[in-house]
Amino acid sequence: MGHFQVMEEKGLYRSAHPDTRSWKKRACTVLPTQIPNNKNVIVIVGDLVDSQVVNLKSAVEPLKDLKSNLGTYFVTGNHEYYTVDVDNWFKHLQSLNIHPLHNENAKIFSTTSINDWICLAGVDDIEAAVLRYPGHGMNLEKALNGCSQSDVIVLLAHQPRAAKWALETRPDISLVLSGHTHGGQMFPLTIGAYLMNPFFAGLYKVGESSYVYVTTGTIYYGIPMRLASRSEIVEIILQSH
Repeated sequence: MGHFQVMEEKGLYRSAHPDTRSWKKRACTVLPTQIPNNKNVIVIVGDLVDSQVVNLKSAVEPLKDLKSNLGTYFVTGNHEYYTVDVDNWFKHLQSLNIHPLHNENAKIFSTTSINDWICLAGVDDIEAAVLRYPGHGMNLEKALNGCSQSDVIVLLAHQPRAAKWALETRPDISLVLSGHTHGGQMFPLTIGAYLMNPFFAGLYKVGESSYVYVTTGTIYYGIPMRLASRSEIVEIILQSH
């Protein structure tokens, strides 16, 4: 494997704030300053929205300005399923040049060699099964179809519990990118988030050669503040040794 740059982001648009114009302004500020245009791949690991397309269509317009050399990809989080509008979100994100990974994968080729690539896979959030959302639900086998044990596999799985299950089933996965926890967002909620998730925030090594990174997210949910947690957009560089 050569050199790949991955930008990981989650949680920009939340209907808990009634003013979508405020969210659009915030996105216009965050996206160009925190996600430079020269990155290979941008991934959004769920909880991007929690309202229907009709309510947030104008607010998400800045997403069309995301520029990556090798594509921008998205997987669902639990909040997307609360919208009961996931399929419409898939269509709208595609119109913004963001590719949903709906239990599927894409080969991401290096800009320097067609023989150098990673298998970027994504699974539906596990909440889809809880809600019995039609046509959705985590399906790791389907998501990794065509990704062999000799490949470099990067899996997008919103919840840390899904990351744990995936690595128990396929320990050959090189890296899992997750979110969901918000780093607890504010104390004392951090205690519950820490206890309820197998991975809480940051980088974890699992087994001999697998890693999990859990991002704390870009903004916030509900109460517009953070305490004893941070907002982040993560740059991950993958390279051979």
